[in-house]
Amino acid sequence: MECYTINDLPDTSTEPIDDLRLSLSQNRLEFLWCAIKSHIPHRKIALAAVFIGIIVLLILGHFWKALTLLATLIVVYGKFLWNSNRLYSNLRRGNSFPILTSEGPQYIMSIYDGERYIRIESASWQEVETISFHADFLVIEMKEESESGLFYMWTGNMETAKKTALAMWSKALKAKAGNAVQPEYYSEAELAEVSDFIENTFGKYSYVLHEIVSPDIHIDIALIPPAENRNYCTLCTLGVGAHRMNIPDQYRYGYLLAEHAELLIYLPADWDLSEDGMNDERNYWPIRLLKDCARMPIETDSWMAWGHSLSTEGNETFADGVPYSASILLNPQPDIYERRSLPLTTGKSVDFFQVFPLTREELEYKLSCANDKEREDSPTDALLDHFQMDRDNWTEYAMSRLCGCLAKTK
Repeated sequence: MECYTINDLPDTSTEPIDDLRLSLSQNRLEFLWCAIKSHIPHRKIALAAVFIGIIVLLILGHFWKALTLLATLIVVYGKFLWNSNRLYSNLRRGNSFPILTSEGPQYIMSIYDGERYIRIESASWQEVETISFHADFLVIEMKEESESGLFYMWTGNMETAKKTALAMWSKALKAKAGNAVQPEYYSEAELAEVSDFIENTFGKYSYVLHEIVSPDIHIDIALIPPAENRNYCTLCTLGVGAHRMNIPDQYRYGYLLAEHAELLIYLPADWDLSEDGMNDERNYWPIRLLKDCARMPIETDSWMAWGHSLSTEGNETFADGVPYSASILLNPQPDIYERRSLPLTTGKSVDFFQVFPLTREELEYKLSCANDKEREDSPTDALLDHFQMDRDNWTEYAMSRLCGCLAKTK
């Protein structure tokens, strides 16, 4: 066994690392035995002192005191085994597994046969006390003040797991000491999965608008040109989902909301997306809108989901001649009518939302409905109904709004 603490942690923070999915023991007895094996070595001195005390008490003839001390030891370890057994039962019941992320270790629940993942427990690397590496499993132990317990992780490639865990821990501590913010990126495998989903769902993209400066997340935008039966352009972000949104537990568990999201917007086929056209804010504003919406959860340490709305400061319109100053997140019809997540193999779920521009009047109506406690329908449904937005022919309706906007800007 190898055990690392902050004091003897090797500096591997400069090595490239990706989030790593590991597994849970398939055998309860193996899990409990490994829990004992990982627990005892850190407490050798205390255990030795207890056993010596028991022997001394027996020699001195204090049988009942020795028995009391032994009973106390049994109770302590019995409680430890009881809690470990309960942890295993909960994890197995939820079809859960552990992962290593740049944020810290996590337990993830797999539901709907892996179609959606829910984070059920996590801790930051700053909370970690020790990491112990055994032959085929590792144990991450938290500091006493942490609200999280132990993380048990099994792997068939301990070399990779060890390198990943130590590098993530070292990098996080180094960033914390330097008061630095770690930029968030998809791993190469995650990026490939997101890219494949975009192309399979929304169409092949012709090129990518790369972001030059990325202080927090790297937001590229994939441009999907018009095609047969798709007389419009689709702009979809690629990289927003690298950030885990801060969704309250009651919504994560109650509504199974994904903590990661990508955004898209549909534009008329003749929208000027050329390099020269992007120099005109009247053409560029949809791209700016995507990026502003994408960074909102980071800047406010919050979250976004279907029906959430955003507005500009002072209700200023997005560009001259454009009537819109706000937006709402909807399902990306016609490609996805109902909520459907992309489950990444690392154990994260990514939702896709359409950013739909709103006028100030439309936003104010939606907000008034949100404040009306007597309404039974959602504020979003009320908005769509009140302004007679054509849900049956959504794409044509949405393009008519933007075509009108496009005509005014030329």
